[in-house]
Amino acid sequence: MNGLRSICGVTLASFVALGLLPACSDDGDGGPAEGVAGNAGGGFGGIVGVPWQLLARDPKDPSQGYKPDFELAWDQIAGDTDTYVDPADPFMVQSVDPRSGTSTTAGESTAPPESAS
Repeated sequence: MNGLRSICGVTLASFVALGLLPACSDDGDGGPAEGVAGNAGGGFGGIVGVPWQLLARDPKDPSQGYKPDFELAWDQIAGDTDTYVDPADPFMVQSVDPRSGTSTTAGESTAPPESAS
């Protein structure tokens, strides 16, 4: 179990600081740290490739941290995969062609490929 405490103390510290995971505590009994999945098992996943503004509590202030999964606007991030509806946010639409539109959350418009960055 030393690896678990090491991971919680170092690797996951930023997630704890953001409020995405509970703080780890060492109860000294050699068992799993309190606040971690423990013997019940568990999982950890990441949402990658998404503009941070869609995940933020306040899209204009990143210091407010990120929303938990149950507060996310999944229609903007993933659309409706059962009915093949694209995400509402133009930055999340899968495409090899240039996208068009404005993200209501990020407040940014898509830019054509020839535009300066």
